[in-house]
Amino acid sequence: CPRCPVTVVADITKGPIPDVADDSAVVFVSCVFEYVAELDAALREVSRIAGSPENVFIVTVQPWTLTARLYPGAHVTAVEIDPLVARVANEYLGLEQGPDLEVRVEDARPFLRRAEERYDFIFLATYRQPYIPFYLATREFFELARDRLAPGGAVIINVGHPEGSDRLEQVLTATMGAAFPHVVRDAVTKTNTL
Repeated sequence: CPRCPVTVVADITKGPIPDVADDSAVVFVSCVFEYVAELDAALREVSRIAGSPENVFIVTVQPWTLTARLYPGAHVTAVEIDPLVARVANEYLGLEQGPDLEVRVEDARPFLRRAEERYDFIFLATYRQPYIPFYLATREFFELARDRLAPGGAVIINVGHPEGSDRLEQVLTATMGAAFPHVVRDAVTKTNTL
């Protein structure tokens, strides 16, 4: 990627990440920095409108570090279906459970169905092709997410799509519109929409 100074691709399923020079960066998805900056801006805007969250639910552990930085003191429940992803986040990204972080390795929909908590933010980073869990893209799921929101809460989804093709995020926006009175789309990059 021409905008990223150094990209080291590591296959974490085959062992530890190799050592890299101090001025190098290890990235697993090229050019994530633009996305992180846009996600940061989007979460700040939601906070400006809705206030800082006290209780956050995240599907997949990847956005946890950004959420923890933006909202110190908020309780974060992160649900990740893949134990390898949870292990890598723990070993390499400093994802450690504590009083403000609960990591559960299980399926998000049944977890959310059982949850009694109400969340200020529900963040879903699960909509990236080629695999999208269909049961997290239905009206019924978005109604469930809506029912688990605290008053004034927000659901934020991250939708990855091929450049020039925003059909997936249009369909998800319409599906969310069946469960929520207001849906806002932000095309943060050519291949990513919040």
